[in-house]
Amino acid sequence: MRASRTSSQPILALEDLTSASSLTSLLSLLFEPSPPLRSLLVPSVLLRLTALDSPPDSYNQPIDICADVTGGWTWDQKADFLSGHPLIGEIKGLSEMSGEEQGGATPEVVLDRWVQPFH
Repeated sequence: MRASRTSSQPILALEDLTSASSLTSLLSLLFEPSPPLRSLLVPSVLLRLTALDSPPDSYNQPIDICADVTGGWTWDQKADFLSGHPLIGEIKGLSEMSGEEQGGATPEVVLDRWVQPFH
């Protein structure tokens, strides 16, 4: 069973979150799809979800599990996970959803403002 979305990707029903591929599909809607998502986050969250006596009551529960899992990561693991998200203003190599979020090229004046504090 799938719940529909306004975007082209359907959201999985909570009772379908029983495999790595289904959980990866869901978490890729929330976070940037990346190797760290698949290798670090999904296995730990899936282990906790499949240990539950029943499917999650809401999408908040898998999100809370993600927060709990990442809270136990090293700084290197956190950095690896965050590096999967495109930089502000990036326009190349974006996932479909990131492309929609970025909305096209970022004006140069905006990018200059982001760089200024670091010089």
